[in-house]
Amino acid sequence: MKGRFLLILAYDAAAAACSAALVRDGVPVAREWQAMARGHAEVLVPMIERVMRGTPFNTLTAMGVTVGPGAFTGLRIALATARGLVLATKVPAIGVSSFDVALHQTEAACPRDAAMTVIALETKRTDIYLQAFDVSGVALTAPASVPPDDIARWLPPVEGTLAVAGDAADRLIGCLPPAVNAVRVAGAELPDAVAVAALTAACLAPSPGVMEAKPLQPLYLRPPDAKLPAPGALRRK
Repeated sequence: MKGRFLLILAYDAAAAACSAALVRDGVPVAREWQAMARGHAEVLVPMIERVMRGTPFNTLTAMGVTVGPGAFTGLRIALATARGLVLATKVPAIGVSSFDVALHQTEAACPRDAAMTVIALETKRTDIYLQAFDVSGVALTAPASVPPDDIARWLPPVEGTLAVAGDAADRLIGCLPPAVNAVRVAGAELPDAVAVAALTAACLAPSPGVMEAKPLQPLYLRPPDAKLPAPGALRRK
């Protein structure tokens, strides 16, 4: 990529928001963000069209999209959109995890004495999506769906301040042992496509061991609530 600017289209529909951004060399050219519990299917593509207005797709370096974990419907919409745009434009698409997006959004606000950061994402159920990172941003645990009663066992040993971020940060802090010095860090309550673009750029020139591009497949940490009927069930009715 040396000698050429990076022009990245990024978008997210994984949580209770929908966003799209066109970012050139780290500077947003156009950005839209809207909080929403549902309706991502109607909003995402028009949002992308507006941020791309006047910019040909063939000038893009890459596209970036959040692959989860997150809402099943939102992830399917975002990833289907990414695959369709790749086929139509031949522009490569890069997947980034919701944990990495949240971690990036909290970097500036994270306490300097933090020994570890845990990203806690809402599942809309009793469990919490969790991943722990060291001070360099290297993952200490794999992404996991953790019930409240298992959080103390799941948490890696931490000496010093534990930074907690994400839209389920308050729930996680309430489940931690009293001895853990946990500090809630603001900035990652909901994902923003500008952060997705920054991580996409990082994947184009990756730092070993920090993060890598994810495949354009949804990162599901538990099965969907809706289940298909058993074979023959409909015929028996």
